[in-house]
Amino acid sequence: MVTLAKALAQFGYYTFDNLLTLTENLLNIVDNSPHSAQTARTVSHGMTMIHRVTQSMIGTGPSKISDMPIKSVDKNNIEDSVREKESRQLLVKTKLTVAEILQFVMDVRRDYRITMALSWFKQNFPCNEEGVLDHTANINEKMAHELYEAIYQSSGHELHLDGGDGQLLLAILMQMTMSDYPPLTSISLKVLFRHFTQYQELLEDLKQVQLLVSSDDVENYRQVDRDLFILKNLTEKSELWVHGDRHHSVDGKENENEKTTKMDFEEHALVTPKAFATDESLKAVVDIIDEHYPTSRKECLRLLNQLLISDDRNLAASALQELSDRTPLIAYPLIRQILVRLKKLCYKKDRPDCMNQQLLKNMRVYEVVLEFLSIPYDKKNDLEMPKLITLSHEFLRSFCKGNKENQSRLHKFISIEKDAKEGTLRVETVEEAATLVAIFRNNRELASNVSEDLIAHIVNLIEHKSRNAIFLELLQSLVCIHDKEIETSQDKVATEVRALYVDNASFEQLDQMMKQAPPYLDNTHPLKYHIELVRLLAMCTKGKNGSTELKCASEIPMDHIVRVVTSPSCLIEVKTAYFQFLLHCYIDTDAEMKDAYKPEYVDSLLQNMLTDAQKLHTELSTTPQPSSCTVLEQYICLTVTEILLKFFEKPYSQQAKVGRAMASFKYNAVLGHPLGS
Repeated sequence: MVTLAKALAQFGYYTFDNLLTLTENLLNIVDNSPHSAQTARTVSHGMTMIHRVTQSMIGTGPSKISDMPIKSVDKNNIEDSVREKESRQLLVKTKLTVAEILQFVMDVRRDYRITMALSWFKQNFPCNEEGVLDHTANINEKMAHELYEAIYQSSGHELHLDGGDGQLLLAILMQMTMSDYPPLTSISLKVLFRHFTQYQELLEDLKQVQLLVSSDDVENYRQVDRDLFILKNLTEKSELWVHGDRHHSVDGKENENEKTTKMDFEEHALVTPKAFATDESLKAVVDIIDEHYPTSRKECLRLLNQLLISDDRNLAASALQELSDRTPLIAYPLIRQILVRLKKLCYKKDRPDCMNQQLLKNMRVYEVVLEFLSIPYDKKNDLEMPKLITLSHEFLRSFCKGNKENQSRLHKFISIEKDAKEGTLRVETVEEAATLVAIFRNNRELASNVSEDLIAHIVNLIEHKSRNAIFLELLQSLVCIHDKEIETSQDKVATEVRALYVDNASFEQLDQMMKQAPPYLDNTHPLKYHIELVRLLAMCTKGKNGSTELKCASEIPMDHIVRVVTSPSCLIEVKTAYFQFLLHCYIDTDAEMKDAYKPEYVDSLLQNMLTDAQKLHTELSTTPQPSSCTVLEQYICLTVTEILLKFFEKPYSQQAKVGRAMASFKYNAVLGHPLGS
C-alpha cells in the first residue's frame, strides 16, 4: 500500500493538500516511539485514509474497511526466525519507501515556496504589458519580513509535514539513520540534512529562478525552446543527415530551371525572425533546395513552416522527422542559423548579456551543443560540418564570456581522456583550446585549481600536434588573472613549458622571420608563436617568484635578450615581449641577477629605447591628430617606462659602471622626451 502511495504521488495523483495529509499519516505509521491510545487511533485513521485514497485512484471504488481489532500474535509464531526476518526486511523496505516519499514531498514543498515567493513579488511589484515596473521597487526590512511570512507562516504547520512543529519528523528521521540497512541510512541522512538546510536551499533555488519580465524575455525563451528542440532532435538523429551524399541530388533535374525565390518563402511565412531573419540564412536553404531537392520544393517549404512557425510541438516533431527523411541536407543551414542566433543572444550592444546567458544556462543549451560536438563525420569530404563545429565553439565562448558561473558549468565537462564519453569537452584541436581560454580567462578560482595533467596535456599537444599560439594563450590564462599572477599555476606551467623553448628558433631564424613578417601575425605564424612563448615565460616569472625566475633565466640568457632587442629587424611586438621577460625575470626580483647590470648591456638597451622614443616623437609630429594609440606608443609609454623605473629603483643598478652623466642623460632623454599631446 505504501509503495502504491509512492507511485501515485510521483505521478501527480495527489493534490498538494492530500500529499501533506498522506505524509503526516505515513509518519505516524512508521513512528517507533511508545504508542498511546491517541497514537493508535491516529495510525488506524491514517491507514484507513491511505486505503481509501489509493483505491479511488486505481478505480476499484471504496470498499468496506474492517473495524475488527488485529488479533494478537501467538508467542510461538514470533519465535519463528524465518518469518521474523522476513517481517523485519519488509518493515525496513517500507521505511525506505516512506523516506523516498518524504524526499519527494520536500521537492514539492520547495516548488510551492518558490511559487509563493514569486506570487508575492508579482502582487507587490506589478508590471505593465511591456514588463516595466509600475512604480520604483523599494525593498526594506519590513517588506523582507512580509515576504518571509508569506513563504513560511501563511500555511501554518501544514508545511512541517507532521502536522506539528517538525519534532515528529525529526524523531523519525533520527530513528531511520540508526538502521543497519545502508540505503535507508543514506536517504534518511539526506532528508535530515535537507530538513535543517531548507532555508538555505530555498535561497539557492531562488537565485536560479529567472523571471521573464518583458515581452522580449518571453520571446527569447520561446525561440530558444524551439531551437533547442530542433538541435537536440537533429543531434540524436545525426546519422540521417551527417552522412548524406552531398555530391548528387536525390531528385531529378527536370525542374532545375525553376529557382526557389524569396517570394516562395514569404508565401509560407518563413521570412520572419522565427524562421529565416537574414538573407544569408535564407540563401543557404535556397541553395540546398535548388541543388538537391528541386522537385520537393513546395513540400519542403510546407514542412519548414510547420517546424519553425507552428506552435504545435507534435506537428513540429512530425515535420522535422519528415524533413530528415526526405531532405536531410536541410539540417546544415537549420543548425547554422540556430547556432548564430544562440551566439547573438549572449550579447547586447557588443557586451555580454548576463540575463540571456543565464537563460541559456537554465535551459541547459550548452549541454545540447556539447552533445552536437560529439557527432562523428567525414573529415575529408564533409566541408560544412567543420563550419558548424566552429560556430558551436564560438557559442560556447560567448556563453561563458564574463560569466564565472557559466565558466564553472563548462569547466565540469572538460576531459583529456582519449575515450572521453559523448557530451564532454575534449582538448585536442585549436578550436577546443580557444574555448578553454574563454573558460579560464579572468577566473582565479578555476585557474588556481587547474590540474597538472591538463597542463601537461596542452604542452604535449604543442610538441606533437600544432605550434599554434592559441595553446600558449591558454597557458597564459592559467598563469595571470587581471594582470595578477597565480603562483601555484606559475610553478606548474614553468616546469612543463621550459622544454618548448629549447628547440625554438635560433637568433638567425628569428631575425629572418622578423624581416619577412606580414603586417598582421595570425596564431599559426611561427613568429606569433615565438612572441607568445616569451610572453608566457615572462608571466611565469612575474611577482618575484624565485623558483620560476631561475628556471626561465637559464632558457633566455641576458645576452640573447640584448641581441634580439637591438637587432635592426626587431619588431615592436617582439621588443615588448622580451622587455616584459627582462623586467620580471631579471630586474623586478628578490634575487640578484648580475647579468642585467653589465655596463655594455645597460648602455645598448638605453640607446635602443632612446632611438624608439625619437621615432615616436617624429611619428606624432607628422600626424596632427592620431586616430588611435599605436603599438609603438604603448611600448614607449608603458613597457619602457615601467622597466626604467624598476631598474633604477634597484640597489644593484649602482653596479652598472656606466658613465653617470651619460646614463643620466639617456634616462632623462627617454622619460622626458616631448612626445606631444
